[in-house]
Amino acid sequence: MNIEMVFDEAVLKFILKNNLIDKCRSLINLSEVLPSLTEDQEVMDILEKEDPCFLWSCSSEVGLGVTFKIHKNDDTYHITIYDLVPLD
Repeated sequence: MNIEMVFDEAVLKFILKNNLIDKCRSLINLSEVLPSLTEDQEVMDILEKEDPCFLWSCSSEVGLGVTFKIHKNDDTYHITIYDLVPLD
């Protein structure tokens, strides 16, 4: 299994412009994302069909939420940081 994590260009620009990389580091850490892949059979079923799946992760400690777009192509999982949302 190969895993590729990428950022949506607009999200990356927003993170860098607002110096949020340290705040969102825990949210985009693969060790935080991977359990969602392996523990949720519904997610795995969607990915096996090579359909995209969207997952949400948030932390009230850092005040941010992240949407991941995940899809599988052959033997590679592509995880895109799709959206970053401040929690109010």
